[in-house]
Amino acid sequence: MSIDTLQIEVSVQTGRALYVWGYEPYTSWRNENFNEPEAQPGLVLLQPSEPFEEGISLSISAQHWGRRYDQSTGWFVTSPLDRDDAEWHVEIAKGIVLGGSIQGIQSVYLRPTFED
Repeated sequence: MSIDTLQIEVSVQTGRALYVWGYEPYTSWRNENFNEPEAQPGLVLLQPSEPFEEGISLSISAQHWGRRYDQSTGWFVTSPLDRDDAEWHVEIAKGIVLGGSIQGIQSVYLRPTFED
């Protein structure tokens, strides 16, 4: 599944969200303080309207997903229209949190590591 160039890698067989990867230039991030997500470690199972196909990316939403970064905590978040309307947050891997509701994925939180 994809949000612009950010990808949520999903198991085709199980629908389990595995990790997040992609190209996300920091020049599009807005510096802003926000609360860290209250997330529990777990798994997220995604059920698209059409079955997943290997190598095929599905777009999550056509609306604008804002990008924010909190320098004090090190968290980056992307969510529709800069609002996280998620009903739940699950840490699918260290430093990767998905937020969602019955409508689907509502936010992606990442704690990136920067290297020179």
